[in-house]
Amino acid sequence: MAPVTPAPSRRPAVTLAQVVVVVVVALAFGAAGALYTFLTPPAYDASTLIQIDPTEISTTQETSEVTAQEVATQSLVVDSAPVTQAVIDLLGLSTSVQDLQTRVTVEAVNDSRVLRVTAAWDSPDGAVTVADAFASEYLQYRDEERDARLAAIGSTGTPGDALAPAPGGQVLTPAATDGAPAGLPAAVTIALSALLGALVGIVLVYAGLVRRTRRPQPTRLAKRSDTASVDR
Repeated sequence: MAPVTPAPSRRPAVTLAQVVVVVVVALAFGAAGALYTFLTPPAYDASTLIQIDPTEISTTQETSEVTAQEVATQSLVVDSAPVTQAVIDLLGLSTSVQDLQTRVTVEAVNDSRVLRVTAAWDSPDGAVTVADAFASEYLQYRDEERDARLAAIGSTGTPGDALAPAPGGQVLTPAATDGAPAGLPAAVTIALSALLGALVGIVLVYAGLVRRTRRPQPTRLAKRSDTASVDR
């Protein structure tokens, strides 16, 4: 009995053209990453810390506390429209309230009554200036709200605990920056873009190989029939 010859593998070998596809796609993505890096101006971050204190102190109670809910509320007030407009007027910025708000983030530090205000700008000095301006204008806005609230209480003669005005907060740490642009370095961005392009190229090549292996192959009977037809 003649030995059975195993059928040849239908897995196609990787060709030079397929390698070229992967390389070209990787280079294209890398070039796109480089173009994005060089066309996008660098942004610098500067952060300052603000401690929230009670704006009124009760003269009949020993302590006045700032609740977690109040901290969450004040984190929204820091970059609210009135405070942002005050910063624009103070610094003479030629930008809208909405645009400036996208450059500022406010977050509570852990479970404390400290807020971190971070500003992103085109230069380190600009980021520091904007962050400090938000801190000062927010504290001034908080004091003005306190004064208006106490004036309203005094004018109505509402009974209750006597309230004395108090500073609504203080700057714990002036704005500072490390001087390095925010985000990934240009070399890392380009490398990641090229890597993504290589992965896309590999997927494209693999998809082509799968389609090729799934293409129906002529059977032996069909081959013999075609050969017989030719001989006739």
